[in-house]
Amino acid sequence: SFPSGHSMNSSVFFLSLTYFIFRNTRNRKLGIILTIFSGIIVVLIGLSRIYLGVHFPSDVLGGYAAGLLWFVAVLLFEKIIIFLRLFKKFEMGKKY
Repeated sequence: SFPSGHSMNSSVFFLSLTYFIFRNTRNRKLGIILTIFSGIIVVLIGLSRIYLGVHFPSDVLGGYAAGLLWFVAVLLFEKIIIFLRLFKKFEMGKKY
């Protein structure tokens, strides 16, 4: 079935994991190692779906695209919520 759920879920999970580690740590070396490791795992999961014959390459690529889109949508939603909270605090501190 299109898209590959395993590819989509693995890309969302490892993108999120890498993003939060990068955001919360100051250790660049750890972030780079984690990014490389995450990329390798995601690619291997996609290749395993193709190797086992349960998905076509287009299914796996579609799963990656859907996972990336989901991650970006959630990330943008988080940033909008943070912006609105800051704007609300700014408005409450205003003196008329």
